[in-house]
Amino acid sequence: MTKASCAHVLLICFLYLLAMNGTSSMADTPVIGFLGLDPDENHKQELRAAYHGLKGLGYETDKLRLRKLAEDPSGLKNYDIVWIHRPGNPDFTDMEKEHRWVRGMLEYVESGGKVILCMGAAKYLNLTGVEKNALATRSKEASDNGYGRMLGLHAFREHPVFDGLHGGAYILKPREDIEVYQTGYFGDEVPGKGHVVAVDWDYIFLRERTKLMFEYSVGKGKILAIGAYMLYDVPNTNRVHLEKFTRNCIAYLDRGQINKAFYWVYS
Repeated sequence: MTKASCAHVLLICFLYLLAMNGTSSMADTPVIGFLGLDPDENHKQELRAAYHGLKGLGYETDKLRLRKLAEDPSGLKNYDIVWIHRPGNPDFTDMEKEHRWVRGMLEYVESGGKVILCMGAAKYLNLTGVEKNALATRSKEASDNGYGRMLGLHAFREHPVFDGLHGGAYILKPREDIEVYQTGYFGDEVPGKGHVVAVDWDYIFLRERTKLMFEYSVGKGKILAIGAYMLYDVPNTNRVHLEKFTRNCIAYLDRGQINKAFYWVYS
């Protein structure tokens, strides 16, 4: 066989392996069920942006309906990851607290399901009984005081959700002054069971007493709760950081721990 023929065969083999790897990668992409909660109907655009943001990142994503889940939550088992997005601050409605739905979500996780609780949805940790210590919600002004509006989360040293982000990420850098909500533990308050994955990080300030991201192992499954800054409709100079962080969170739940994880400890 001539050198040219050998090179041709090697090229064909390389392209075949590349195609197979690409196919395998697509086949391994988790299927996500997206539940958007908007009791006061002021955040429709944000829910649309979050849903389309996940689809735009290449994930097969279906919209879930709370009313249907309240009647029969068994459909959750069709999804590798359930993403619950609640950008508003009002108290949970009776429908959001419906016992059959809340119990069904817990059973889904216990049997091996994975859940991401975004923004105010983090309070489902309390509603499901996964966490006994009550989470709180408060507002925060994001204003430009000469150094930009830098809003983010930071691990203790490192965690797989921050892979490629040097242990932390400014996932929200709005172009205008805005007010944002934070759901988590503040001051001396801490979770009773879960791990604190990340605290508040704005500009150069690491707010160790503002705990905003948590991780729970429940039965065979896992929950990530991210209590702030996961906004997809806000014009965001750091959109690429938000998308990288989103991918990392999904990959961490889908594939399990790859790199070493550290947690904030307050004992």
